[in-house]
Amino acid sequence: MEYCKIINRSSKTVEGVFDGVRYFWAPNEEKMLPAHIAELCKRQNPVMGTEDFADINSAEYLLALPSDDASPIEQTDKPERFDRDTIGIDQTQQVVELNLKTKGKKTRAGVALNAPNPTGIQASYDD
Repeated sequence: MEYCKIINRSSKTVEGVFDGVRYFWAPNEEKMLPAHIAELCKRQNPVMGTEDFADINSAEYLLALPSDDASPIEQTDKPERFDRDTIGIDQTQQVVELNLKTKGKKTRAGVALNAPNPTGIQASYDD
């Protein structure tokens, strides 16, 4: 089994999960893990807004393997992993955020659109 070093590039704790086992990296911490586990933990922690829509290997990650750039990086406040500039859609189309709330036996779904419709869409469903 091949092992490799994996490094937390951010200033915050990062978590990865493999086969039900949680791995935590303190800021700038390095760990030795089996290579396949290290790769999967890395891919669970993308820097949001950095992936090119046409190239799934273009994303940046909070964890770095020896073959990756290990320079410091922080998580962004973008809501999705794709760089919207590379998607090729009209910039007036917005990200939809879905929040599910449970109250008693009813489930409420609220969809907030960052678009011209300021009220968004709401729906209530009985269980």
